[in-house]
Amino acid sequence: MTWELSLAGLLIGTLVGLTGMGGGSLMTPLLVLAFGFNPTVAIGTDILHGAVFKTVGALRHRSLGTVHLRLSGWMFLASAPMSLVGVAMATWIRDRYGPASSSGSRCSSSSRCGRRSSWGRTSSTPRRCCGSLGWGTS
Repeated sequence: MTWELSLAGLLIGTLVGLTGMGGGSLMTPLLVLAFGFNPTVAIGTDILHGAVFKTVGALRHRSLGTVHLRLSGWMFLASAPMSLVGVAMATWIRDRYGPASSSGSRCSSSSRCGRRSSWGRTSSTPRRCCGSLGWGTS
């Protein structure tokens, strides 16, 4: 853990608190692009973090009476099956096109390219590029 990660968490948390915007859409790309985390690790970490904090928030809102249970039920009926469809699609894509490389790129080309962080530093871990698909090329 470094002070930079703590500072990023503080800034993202403040922005989320002020706007109500989802922190995962901000923190996950920041972990990948600025700090060089593997995308799978960044996503898994964010999911665990969100599950803990959303559970606490949901319990608090329920105790305050600010939850519309019927609406929540309808949202669950749509989102639960579609999350399973999303997992099935991701599994199908992995089985059809191959697993992701260690850097999260979804290709099997043998060419390599350096990965730049948003701060202009080149990552020490090269990633596979998919020139034929237009992925990972810049």
